[in-house]
Amino acid sequence: ATLVRAVRALDHGDAETIPDRLERVWDILEDYRGGNFHAAEEMLLRWLLKNMTGSSSTAERLRRYPRVWHILAAVFTLIPLFSLAKSLADRRFVGLLQQTLKDIAAPEQEQTDVNGHGPDSDVDMADAPSPGSPANPRKRKRPDTVGFHAASQRRLSGCLHTAEAVFDAVRILLSRCELQSLDGPATHRMGAEHVKSLFSTSAADAMSILVPWLTMCGLAVDGPDPVQLREQSSWLSTFAALWELRLQSAADASEVATHLSGTAARILGKLARHAGQTPLGVDAIIRERWTRDLRRFLTRNLILPARAIFLNKRSQEIVKVAVDMSSPSAQFSFPVLFDLVSNSPLEHGAKTSKKDHETWVQTVFDAILHAARNVNPENRTAAVRSVMELAAERGTALSISSLRAVCNDYALRKDEHDWSLLLAAIKLNPDVFLIADEGKRLLERVLERTKEPYSVAAGDWEKAARFIVLLADGYAQARDLSTFVRVWLDHLAPTKPGGVIQPLWAQDELAETVARLVQPSLTSAQLVDIIEWLASRTLQNETWAKIHILEALSNGISQEDFIDAVNIKIFEAAFAEKSSKSENPSISALRWTVASKAVARGTSQEADHVWSQIKSDLKNTLQKGHVDMVNTFTAFKCCVAVWLANHPSGPHEDDTASMICCFVERIQKTSEPTKLSSDGSKAPITKGAFSHLESIGRCLSKVHKRSNRRSRDKLPVDDGLGDRGNFRLLQQLTVLAIRQMTSGNPGEREKAYLREAISLLQSQCDDSDAAARIVLLQAFISTVQSSPAIRKLEEDGLNFNDLNSRLVQLASSTIASGKRSGKGLLVLLLALGALSDLDREAVRSAFSDSVPSLLEASNSLLEAGSRAGWELRTFVANHFPEVLESPLELKMPVEQSSPQGEGEESENVESAATLDKTALLQYLDAVVRSADEDAKLGYLKELLLRLGEGQDMIGRQLVVYRLIQHLKGKAAAPGSRPSDSPDRFDLAQAHSMLCDRLLQTSTPPSFYLTARAIRLILDQNPACMTQWNIELTLSTVSAISARPSTQALLSESPGIIYPALCRLVEMVIRRHRKRLDGHFHILLIALQSLLRLLLSQPDADADSRQQQQQQPHGSGGKQWKEKQAKLFARLLTLICEPTAASVTRSQQANTAAAGAGPLESERDKAKRYAGQFMYLVLMQYVKLQLEYVVPLGVREALEPGVYAIMGITTPDVLRIMNDGLDPGGRVVFKEMYKMYQRFGKWSGV
Repeated sequence: ATLVRAVRALDHGDAETIPDRLERVWDILEDYRGGNFHAAEEMLLRWLLKNMTGSSSTAERLRRYPRVWHILAAVFTLIPLFSLAKSLADRRFVGLLQQTLKDIAAPEQEQTDVNGHGPDSDVDMADAPSPGSPANPRKRKRPDTVGFHAASQRRLSGCLHTAEAVFDAVRILLSRCELQSLDGPATHRMGAEHVKSLFSTSAADAMSILVPWLTMCGLAVDGPDPVQLREQSSWLSTFAALWELRLQSAADASEVATHLSGTAARILGKLARHAGQTPLGVDAIIRERWTRDLRRFLTRNLILPARAIFLNKRSQEIVKVAVDMSSPSAQFSFPVLFDLVSNSPLEHGAKTSKKDHETWVQTVFDAILHAARNVNPENRTAAVRSVMELAAERGTALSISSLRAVCNDYALRKDEHDWSLLLAAIKLNPDVFLIADEGKRLLERVLERTKEPYSVAAGDWEKAARFIVLLADGYAQARDLSTFVRVWLDHLAPTKPGGVIQPLWAQDELAETVARLVQPSLTSAQLVDIIEWLASRTLQNETWAKIHILEALSNGISQEDFIDAVNIKIFEAAFAEKSSKSENPSISALRWTVASKAVARGTSQEADHVWSQIKSDLKNTLQKGHVDMVNTFTAFKCCVAVWLANHPSGPHEDDTASMICCFVERIQKTSEPTKLSSDGSKAPITKGAFSHLESIGRCLSKVHKRSNRRSRDKLPVDDGLGDRGNFRLLQQLTVLAIRQMTSGNPGEREKAYLREAISLLQSQCDDSDAAARIVLLQAFISTVQSSPAIRKLEEDGLNFNDLNSRLVQLASSTIASGKRSGKGLLVLLLALGALSDLDREAVRSAFSDSVPSLLEASNSLLEAGSRAGWELRTFVANHFPEVLESPLELKMPVEQSSPQGEGEESENVESAATLDKTALLQYLDAVVRSADEDAKLGYLKELLLRLGEGQDMIGRQLVVYRLIQHLKGKAAAPGSRPSDSPDRFDLAQAHSMLCDRLLQTSTPPSFYLTARAIRLILDQNPACMTQWNIELTLSTVSAISARPSTQALLSESPGIIYPALCRLVEMVIRRHRKRLDGHFHILLIALQSLLRLLLSQPDADADSRQQQQQQPHGSGGKQWKEKQAKLFARLLTLICEPTAASVTRSQQANTAAAGAGPLESERDKAKRYAGQFMYLVLMQYVKLQLEYVVPLGVREALEPGVYAIMGITTPDVLRIMNDGLDPGGRVVFKEMYKMYQRFGKWSGV
């Protein structure tokens, strides 16, 4: 009665009081739930529609007033659909909607109103309805921000708020039709069809609604700042739903191209490609939803129909219309159109050949180039550049003529080159620059700018360098690498003698590429011709460039026929001209590299020839060259190569060994020491005393002192990680030397060497040399103790016993010194590492008094963030475990680094960790080495209870994983759930805690480690798991796959999240399959959730393409998606074709299983059981193909699993499934089944 009175009161009063009367009606509707009668609602609906109709100012103000549409949305939910359809038809609701959209699609310029009315800035109400449900649409208390003033309604903010209300009302009306069309009495379904028929017009007539609708979406996107509007994410899905209600005809695609393509492509371009560069009026969530909806709409209603018409009739009309309509915003629209065309899915069953698809893409590309001529130069160039980069990323096949036209018209400008376009062109087809005279002339024009140094702008340098590298690859593909070598020399050489070589042509990547291509692309005879041609080039300005090329060619040969043909020829060409003092050190280094390669690969006669040519220059360089110059150290490496070629007992062994030792001593004495590389000394220097090794150690000590002094102001604590690596090389060198002296039957020469070594190691040394002495002692002791000749050496008078005491003495003085930073810390760590090779009891008795100081030093180092603290605690845990009361009650900060996708396969957890993680895990190993099972479980419980989100979260998860590896586990307690007793903690409870943790995880590294820990428990301790644990694992996978936040995690780390979920399910299938009997529905839910998560991931739009450019080898979102599809298909094949081990019962089962024959195998039972359920996954896959665009690569990756399901499903079940699908699903399933009959006879795992 209250509503009736309020509705009747609408007729009383003038136009200015209408808002107050409508507000009273709205207040009543807020708490109104309807009843058995709906006369008042119908009367209200008819009054609103009647007064909104017409051209009067009051009617227009009512149409633009958001509260009117809010009331209409509420009334739509109260009136039965049959009556509602009649009222809407009588009052011409569709025409009224068209007029409203036409009015608001042309807003006046935004300005501040004198009354203070401005843009709406309020936020969504908490009780706003979800997109899928029209329930309670009336609970929307909003301030009257737009007002009833015509001026404020006509501004952009007023039009947007009107659009918000209109679109929401239409959404609610259509969603109610969808809900009521499935359930309820026949009158409801009839009413729903009547409402839909109101919008069932031709495509041309539907444009009167759709064009302004899309225009409003464009106005929302063009806004400078996001405006909070209710249900804005559903605007384009409602738009698509209205389009689906049209009367379909063959001209639909033409209508879309004419009226919608331009605006839609511009919106999509702004949303997807330039979202990070242009401010948008919608937030990120809406941008993602609109991008997906618009791509789907354009693909289904423009791109695919246009392609079908082109392939069947060779008509380009739709393409040209769409491109012409997109020209006003070419920089946004053209890339979008090409993206949609090149990424459009092929028809299921490959009815469209690859050649037809390439022809179709080429046609669209040519149409874009033709239309770009009428666009202003700035937008034209930006549009073509974006299209070319997109084509290069996709590897699209484009014609050589069109690519040359792009290069000539857009890339080669008078003032500068557009290297982005040139790089894209050569990525697509290097023959653009290599074939025919036109291509060669084009290449000359391109390379003309690369002759002069620094002629390329800094911003284009990397692109130009990459272009040259790809050019070399193109010449190699054309089997004409020798021509590129000539081009290389021409452009690498300076234009004038004494000039600078062109950096673009001297880049390392180009030299490495040519070296890689030499043997696959050339014959030995062709390479000989190139070397001889280079040797014949004697111009002064070409000398340096020639050596650069010769070094690259030398690095590229490794096969015997090439070595025999050109090894010495390359050396002679490089050393044909004598080096001068003015020669660039880098060129000299290249010469010495060529000589090193020639000696290492050549015969003894060739090595003698090389030595005779370089001996004097090499000796002069090692004696007088600066030790920190690259050419000096390269000469040293060359000398080592000659020594290796003459060892043992070669004619030049003594000369080279003398040079090497003199250079090492020179490094030791110089005030500017340089770090040595392992490349320079891969075998022991036996010609010389053991003291040479200590000389190298002194050099390393000076290096550490100098580097520590340089970094003192930057790092709080110096672990000396890099310098410890150098000392590790010294240790390896010493081990090789001592092993050679103690192998076989040592003679007098070897014994003399060992006596000298023992004497030196027992002698006193300065504190500055303690690090080297400790390393030498450790290497000597460990090698001699493992030598089979130790007894014979001791019988011959060699005494090794005092060396252990000497090592303990050095370590004791180091620990007692109290130095815990800089070089003191390095010596301490080396000493503790050396003590690990000695007898444990001897170490305990010698260092028991030093334990408190070591613990104190460890705590201070850990607080400072130094991994050395863990190494100190590891030493204590190995030798004095009793002093560590609570060994794991520590902060475990570890650098958070996301593991890469394929790293999931590694069994070594350190593969995803840094050195800090390695030290932490070594400490844990030391702690639990002597602990029993209960103590380990106590440690695990303590860690899981304290597993928070702090800085040490990653460290604790690493420790949890390693601790689980140490546990053997106990059988689960009786019952289907883990024990809740606080006195009994087992792996079943740990598994439950980890599953809860996985649900709360929000970062990829934490997710990765937690999932691996769960998987390890399931795999390593299956007897410890209860039925609850198995079901909890599957439920956790389902919950994670279904939550919206998982999509964000997937986009951040596609190679981690989805594989981790799949492997959890895989472990359940492999190790606990028998526990799925009677609980198979839980596995089905997990599989369906994983499948939806896989297919609902957005395709590689602009954001993911930018990520692809940053990733190596172009590993983009599509490739990850195909890998994920293979993982999911593997799950299906494991279920449908199980292994014998996975279905073997772990305990005695009933022998008389229902329906099982006495000779039936467990595998057949499992397959028949799975066949009763797996069709539901197949049915889900068919439905999802209608909901999402599934790329061809993903479909092909899923085919083995899909065919496996069809292989175990009976024909009767397949028929039932087919009956349960809608018409579109039946078409898809028919094609799938046809392909299965032809190719899909699955042969098993």
